[in-house]
Amino acid sequence: MKTSFPVVVVVLLLGAMWCVVSSQEQELAPVEIIRLTDENWDATAPRGKEADAIIGDLVIRNRNLVAVIGRPISTRNVNVFVKSNAGTLIDLTTRENQSDQLSAFYPGQRDYAYREWMASDSSGKSLPGDQVTVLRDPQSATITVKSAASEGKPAVDTRYMLTADSHSLEVTSTFRNETAAPLKVKLIDDLRYDTKNEDVLKGADGTASQFTIEDRFWHQAYAIEAPGRQLLTNSDPRTTVLKMIDGAMNDEIEIPAGGSFTQTRQITAAATLPEAVAALSSEPHVRTTLAIQSSTGRRLPFTRAEIRQADQLLGTIVSNDRGELSTSLKPGAYVLKVLFNGAVVGENLPLQIEPAIEQSQAIRIHDFEPGTVVARITDGDSRPMPCKVSFDVPEGMTAPHFGPDTAEFGVRNLRYTPNGEFQQQLAPGTYKARISRGPEYDSAVVDLVVEAGKTVELIARLPRVVDTTGWVSGDFHSHASPSGDNTTSQLGRVLNLTSEHIEFAPCTEHNRISSYDEHIDKLKIRPFMATCTGMEMTGTPLPLNHQNAFPLHHHPHQQDGGGPTYDDSPEVQIERLALWDNRSEKLVQQNHPDVGWLFYDRNGDGEPDEGYTKGFAFMDVMEVHPLHTILDMQPTKVYNEKLYNNTVFNWLQLLNQGHKVYGVVNTDAHYNFHGSGGIRNWIQSSTDDPARIDTLEMVHASEQGRLIMSNGPFLEVWAQEPGTDGRVTCGQSLIAKSKSVELSIRVQCPNWIDIDRVFVLTNGRIVSGHDYTREKHPEVFANGVIKFDRKIPLTLDQDAHLIVVAASEKTTIGPTAGPEYGKQQPTAIGNPIFVDVAGDGFQPNRDTLGQPLPVKQGGPVKK
Repeated sequence: MKTSFPVVVVVLLLGAMWCVVSSQEQELAPVEIIRLTDENWDATAPRGKEADAIIGDLVIRNRNLVAVIGRPISTRNVNVFVKSNAGTLIDLTTRENQSDQLSAFYPGQRDYAYREWMASDSSGKSLPGDQVTVLRDPQSATITVKSAASEGKPAVDTRYMLTADSHSLEVTSTFRNETAAPLKVKLIDDLRYDTKNEDVLKGADGTASQFTIEDRFWHQAYAIEAPGRQLLTNSDPRTTVLKMIDGAMNDEIEIPAGGSFTQTRQITAAATLPEAVAALSSEPHVRTTLAIQSSTGRRLPFTRAEIRQADQLLGTIVSNDRGELSTSLKPGAYVLKVLFNGAVVGENLPLQIEPAIEQSQAIRIHDFEPGTVVARITDGDSRPMPCKVSFDVPEGMTAPHFGPDTAEFGVRNLRYTPNGEFQQQLAPGTYKARISRGPEYDSAVVDLVVEAGKTVELIARLPRVVDTTGWVSGDFHSHASPSGDNTTSQLGRVLNLTSEHIEFAPCTEHNRISSYDEHIDKLKIRPFMATCTGMEMTGTPLPLNHQNAFPLHHHPHQQDGGGPTYDDSPEVQIERLALWDNRSEKLVQQNHPDVGWLFYDRNGDGEPDEGYTKGFAFMDVMEVHPLHTILDMQPTKVYNEKLYNNTVFNWLQLLNQGHKVYGVVNTDAHYNFHGSGGIRNWIQSSTDDPARIDTLEMVHASEQGRLIMSNGPFLEVWAQEPGTDGRVTCGQSLIAKSKSVELSIRVQCPNWIDIDRVFVLTNGRIVSGHDYTREKHPEVFANGVIKFDRKIPLTLDQDAHLIVVAASEKTTIGPTAGPEYGKQQPTAIGNPIFVDVAGDGFQPNRDTLGQPLPVKQGGPVKK
């Protein structure tokens, strides 16, 4: 189909205006319905941080929009937290510059089980959805999902339709009363769209003709209306309920016996909110392009303009890398507020939109001219490397804000870089650039003066001063948007990990096997970071029934990535996970346990019982953070006025009871502002080259406890019987029939971390005479990279597990690790070395460390 229309263009550049009248012909692409397969995936599946299509779903698209309808089967879930997506709208974005941010739109508020579907062309010719390959029609196409009638509920047909030139998806539900009596039906939909930690403008709760939502950073906006009715909305940070009400504020209709009722909604997606609103409007709108310029006429990229009319915020547009902002506005007068890196640089700037098809205009900020920072960060040998840079400002100056916690290269005042290089425009002023790459490298702090219109270089070399030969750093527990409980960019997660010098990071999304490989290749960081596919099984009860496993076989674009389903029994779930992929080798990790609940209080009633006994055999390692709580050796801790078990103390109790489960620490990062890197494991490795890390070697070393846990200090511990050649490290066993053991302990730190205490635990108790502090034993501590390097003789009178702790009681990690991890006291803990003094096998001593074995905690603190 071709359409011809005159185009009137109004262009305003630096105050000049001219009009162009021309004739334009545009070819309209057909409407297509395509069933997703491996073969057509790259060309068909929509893109975006929240895109959740899988093979078997149907795509419906025209030249303006692309949408995905979930296959109508009972197991179709977007993720573990967004469920029951059979027949629902799960992706919607613009055809160009795709950026899907929708989790799901539920027609009928999840009350109807859609189990059939049909695809139809404009003539009405239909085909079952599972038989569709490609359906094309020059006028329109429709996907219809069907829910059979059930007790107290009507039969429902919901149709998703696009015409060739429509800018909105038409969603029409027909409710049929198949009973012999009148039937009342509520007209309610709901929308899953997570806004926590995002830069989102959501329509206010209440009654309106439209509901709108705009993600300003990820450049996607949605608008919904129900013709003939108003929308009464109620939202929380995750879900919006949309009631379609009549003039009497009723959302309920009565369908007579044998009768039916039809309700339509229009849903649109656009890059900006004004464009989304325009798509549902019958009034003329002008395609508007603005160029935001500095005082000297230089265009300002990634600048934000808030558009207001009569004190009403209509939306926000963000300039691209060329400094251009585009949207659609009705003719009229507007005012702009312009923000640069989160700071207001222009207010009440007039904008007059003339009646036309297109208008272009320059907006000059007369009192603002940024400077440019050009960064080049290298290692001690002048080689480029990933790193992070925070830009701190003096009191009274607005800190730069490059993006929300879900972003990638710029997150709040942080810049991440995969190669040590970037350019960043900043407002004139003084900045303190804090440059780091994890705790094996010295950090650098550079004072910058950014002058208007000028370029300043940020050059730094970060030497790798901590010698970790034979060990690689790893984080076994990280999340991004595919997990469903957050909306963080997965590419941003990978960039965060590598910038913090995590050398091995399995991908562990909630209930979905996923992969970091695509992001590693895009960032070109194969020499710096190894990965494998894995998952976190997330069941109930929460938060107990969470376990990670890696490696697992990834089935791309399949439901849950081909992973197992969760179970309400922690014992069943961990066994299912451990035996998945035909009993393949994998590491099974218990995540953030309440040790009392898991091991000694199965029903959580506060009275000791057998715990979840059947699951213990499948548990290779267990998270025991936070580490610094080992310093007070108390069985419980208080957090947010609630009493919790102290996991690391309980772990010592477990070891004494004969539970040989090794400790690990992980960030469990969900967002990208200093999310990864705050705690880590160092795993013994035959290679120091991340590109050559073998996943199963990481599995075996971790299963065997050859692993150091730390939030910064690097701790090495070796043990041997004096007079013998053999020595062992953390996690290993040593026979010492002489009952004498020599420990070799070395602690290293970069220039931004220090320790002032080292002590040895035998069977969970501090060894008298081997609790060293910088204050009382200054001669054993140093101030360089090597903080402590000493051989310690021990005499044992029974079998003992030996654990070494290095920490600081008087300092914290500090700002390099970010505002949260920076509050922690530097702490490193080695896994136990098991010493058998008789040679007849290690015997645990059953000591409970002066405290009862734990039971479930988590209740309010008793006052």
